[in-house]
Amino acid sequence: MKSSCSRLPPSRRENRPPPLASLRLACKVTTDLTPFYLVSLGFFVVYRSYVRSFSVSLLLLGLTVLPPKTLAQDVGIAAVVNDALISKADVDARVRLALLNSNGPTDPQARARLAQDVLHQLIDETLEAQEAKDQGITVDQSLIEGEYDTLERENKMPPGGLEQFLQQHGVSKQVLIDQLSDHYLWSSLVRGRYAPELEVGDDEVDAKIKEIKAHAHEPANRVAEIFLPVSDPSQDATVAAAAQRLVDEIKQGASFSDIARQFSQASSAATGGDLGWSAPGTLPADIQKIVDRMQPETMEGPVRLTGGYYILALIDRREGDSADSIRYTLTQAVFPLPPNVTEQQANLVVQKAREMTKDIRSCADLNALGAKISPELSGPIGDLTLSQMPAGLRPIVEKAHVAVPFDPLPVRGGVGIFMVCGRSGGETQIDRSAVESSIADQKFQNVSQRYLQELRRTAYIDIRN
Repeated sequence: MKSSCSRLPPSRRENRPPPLASLRLACKVTTDLTPFYLVSLGFFVVYRSYVRSFSVSLLLLGLTVLPPKTLAQDVGIAAVVNDALISKADVDARVRLALLNSNGPTDPQARARLAQDVLHQLIDETLEAQEAKDQGITVDQSLIEGEYDTLERENKMPPGGLEQFLQQHGVSKQVLIDQLSDHYLWSSLVRGRYAPELEVGDDEVDAKIKEIKAHAHEPANRVAEIFLPVSDPSQDATVAAAAQRLVDEIKQGASFSDIARQFSQASSAATGGDLGWSAPGTLPADIQKIVDRMQPETMEGPVRLTGGYYILALIDRREGDSADSIRYTLTQAVFPLPPNVTEQQANLVVQKAREMTKDIRSCADLNALGAKISPELSGPIGDLTLSQMPAGLRPIVEKAHVAVPFDPLPVRGGVGIFMVCGRSGGETQIDRSAVESSIADQKFQNVSQRYLQELRRTAYIDIRN
């Protein structure tokens, strides 16, 4: 087992061409839950809700059925995948495309290491394209051209500018079009085959939101991971070497998140390996033990744990806080009650308060109403934490929607209508649609990886020297 802890490197640009609309996230991995369509011309070119990954162990298992090595010396052939050839020129073209936005080194040794990983990616893409053809899935070329044009616009290039940029760096436009086409085919194929498994129920979204809220005020670590599985113990050393190559690339300046999206086989690859904020004890015990001894903005690995090799990055750590970290801006309008009020009179005032405030949807309107009926009792209350409020008011405020009047409450001098004008600090509002998209993305990663592993197991793969 080989393990090391090192500080994540800053981006290295040297005299490299400018990146194309890429997400360069070494330590600053995004936790945004919005649906993913990430464009990056680095180790990963176009990502639409699935992971480009490879399994060293599975590929090498396929070598047990290869013909004699006399065929392995054919000039110009990098690999044979069933009845298709991957040429060394194909690999070289994809390497050049990857290097357009990689912060890693460009020396011959680094380029050779990258070529190995690119070859595995091309093998996977070939398997995917073959399966799509067998299943009758075709490419809508107009959509592919539309994706290409979108990529060009997002990089603020004029029409034809992207092709010119690629040509200047020795990359054909067709290399990018082919990769876009493969992603389209594979996404269509997986979604068609596994449609029932990809559905997200309301109960799943509710459970996830409940989990997020339950840990919102606890101490937490923000961790990112890269995972390479070991499915056959005999391939342990090979997978360990592959993981170490990824660590070396990151240490020399490559983006952790780009490497994770490209090569990690965990579902977190969809978010650049980012697991988000996790409270102590919510991570698997062996991972938690490592994370607990790490410092923010450091990386450790590769380390052999259950199932395979992990590379871990501790992006940030936060101390726990309490509900008092949230401040509520409140206002009230008080409907006065006469001295010695009877129950019937009080009920009439309550009814009047409810009727006059039912359509109010702003603190300004409630303040204006309060100024008319009882200016000495009504108006803004200020910013308060829950502990600064009367005990009976706390649970109501905590659950209240902003700019929605409360039901009438008894207050000194009358009947009060309260309203939350805003919140600050503490937990941010959770976007339900974003949570749903995040769950859907994870489901897609799981079935996509399972499908691809099925194709690898039955494939004829000859990797040439």
